[in-house]
Order: sequence, then C-alpha cells, then structure tokens
Amino acid sequence: MRTLSFSSVSEYNLPDEPFYSGEVSRLYKAQDTKLFRDVAVKEVDMQHMTEDSFKAEITAMCRFNDWSTRTPCIIETYRDKRERKGYIVMQWIRGMTMREKIVARRDLHKAVKWIIDLCAILEEPHKNRYQHRDIKPENIQITPVDEVYLLDFNISLKRPDRWSGTLAYAAPEMQRNYSVTGNDRVDVFSIGVVLYELLTGERPVHDEHYYAESAHSKEWYEFKQPKDINSKITESLNEIIGKCMKLNPRDRYPNASVLKVELERAKRNTFWK
Repeated sequence: MRTLSFSSVSEYNLPDEPFYSGEVSRLYKAQDTKLFRDVAVKEVDMQHMTEDSFKAEITAMCRFNDWSTRTPCIIETYRDKRERKGYIVMQWIRGMTMREKIVARRDLHKAVKWIIDLCAILEEPHKNRYQHRDIKPENIQITPVDEVYLLDFNISLKRPDRWSGTLAYAAPEMQRNYSVTGNDRVDVFSIGVVLYELLTGERPVHDEHYYAESAHSKEWYEFKQPKDINSKITESLNEIIGKCMKLNPRDRYPNASVLKVELERAKRNTFWK
C-alpha cells in the first residue's frame, strides 16, 4: 500500500498491485481517504508518453464527459516531473467489463440493448467530430444496474498511426495510416465487431491477418456471417452487423446516431426467431 497526496485536500491509498497494467500506464482501484470513497487512479509513465499525449487524453475525457454522464468524471490530475509520472484520478465505475460479460453469459436481447446504449454515449461526440477509436469489450463497463459506461480515451485525440487502437477491433483504415480525424465510421466498425462477438461468442477473425481484403479490395477475403454461428440472429440484425463492418468506410453507417436508430428499429421488430 502506498499513499499519494497531490494537494492539502487530496489523499489516495493505492494497493501494491494495479488491476490493469499496460505498456505505459497502470490502473488502480484506490481509496480517497478524505472523502471515504473508491476512485480509479491512472498512473502514466511519462518516459514513454509525451506531454501533449497526456494532456490530449485529459481533454478527451473532459469533452466526452460534457456530452455524456456515462463516461468517468475526472476528479483531479497531477504531473510529477521529478518521478516522470502523470496521474489521472477519476470516478470509480462499479461493475464488470463487457469482456467479462461475454465470458459469463450470452443474453441476446440484453446485448443489443447495451450496444444501443453505447451508441447513445457516442452520439454527441460524433456530432462534434470526436471519436473514441479504441472501442472494445475491455473498454466498456456494465454496472450492477445494467448501465453502460465507456472508458479509456488515450487515443481519442492522438494523431492516428498504424499502431492506434486494438488490432482485433480497429477499422482497417486505421492500420493503413489513413487520416481518420472526423471519421465516425472508425467507431462504427469497432461497434460492429463488438456486437458480432456479443451475439456469437466469437470474433469475426481468428488469425494474424485480421480483416484481410479480397483481391479486388471491395469485400473481405473471408467473413463468416454471424447468423451462421448463432441461428437466433435474423437477417435484419445480421445485415446491421455486416454494414458496420464494411471494408469501405463509405459503405458503413455514417455515425453512432444512425446506427442507434437502426438497432432500435430491429429491436422493436423483434428480430429474434
């Protein structure tokens, strides 16, 4: 256990081990000893992250939180120049990640409801030309009362490069060094992959090539239809997932708002067999 104190009004007890550890950051469930509450503390190794990138993540979190209450609130930030570390203290969101939910069980109706809620979180950011760019089950939290929260905004304002995002969920244009600034379709693609996995228990691809193109670069070389894996999925929902994951971004839904309307229509029409 160690204690961080950034000012006279803050003090946080951190456990010895983080609950998540990445290449440049660690996440801790910490105790705010002044206000007697749980908080999340993100510790960033500034030897491997630029000052601009650190500030961009904070800015993105603030913007997303302005537009939706379903993203964590920042409590405070701190830059320790001597230790070359940055800290973001934020609201602790109780519950399980969508990854844990996929492992735990598969409730088809609930899965679509979660994705509709996710689209609702992204509606205003997309209207304001902000994208998340790293949507995946690990970055979606489901609370005990079934509320959906979107987490982790470290590449939302980062200049895109071929290493951005998570390969299994990233739109193919992100891997080709294409400019995706203002392109909401990169998030639509990732949502399609997440929905595919939620409804089938499988990812659309299983090898190192991920979303390989066909010889004519108009369709995927290999794409197994979700309804062929889960017979409860009807043609309408199968088409929605397929459109989200089109190779050409222009063939996808333009943003989360349009996708949300389509999913709500499918839900009203009772798309399960």
